[in-house]
Amino acid sequence: MTDDWSEWEVVRRQVAVCGRMSPELVDRVEVRVEGKQSLSTATVRHDGIYFCLNLPSGAYRVTGANGRGDVFGGGTANVSRDADGNITYAAVDITSSSSPPAQPRLARRRRSQ
Repeated sequence: MTDDWSEWEVVRRQVAVCGRMSPELVDRVEVRVEGKQSLSTATVRHDGIYFCLNLPSGAYRVTGANGRGDVFGGGTANVSRDADGNITYAAVDITSSSSPPAQPRLARRRRSQ
C-alpha cells in the first residue's frame, strides 16, 4: 500500500451569500436562500452571522423564517463570478422588530341569511 500524503486534493469553498441577523432571531429563525437552480439553508453562527457556500451565479431571495412560515425579514442577493472563477459574494442583513410577526388571520365565512 503506497499512500502518498504529498498529493492532496485542494477543495476550495467560497462564501456566496452572507449577512447578519438580529440577535433575538438566532435561535428562532432559519435562513433560506432560494434561486432558480438551488434552495439552500444557510449556516447560522451563535453571533448571528450566516452564510451559504458555493452557490451558482444568479439572483437569490434570502428570507429568515420560523418553522410555521412566519417571515422575519430578508432581501435579494446577486451572486457572480469573475474571470478566474472567484465568487463576488452578496450580503443581506436580516433584522426584526422587537415583536414577532403578526399571525395570519383565518378567513371567516359569512353566514347566509
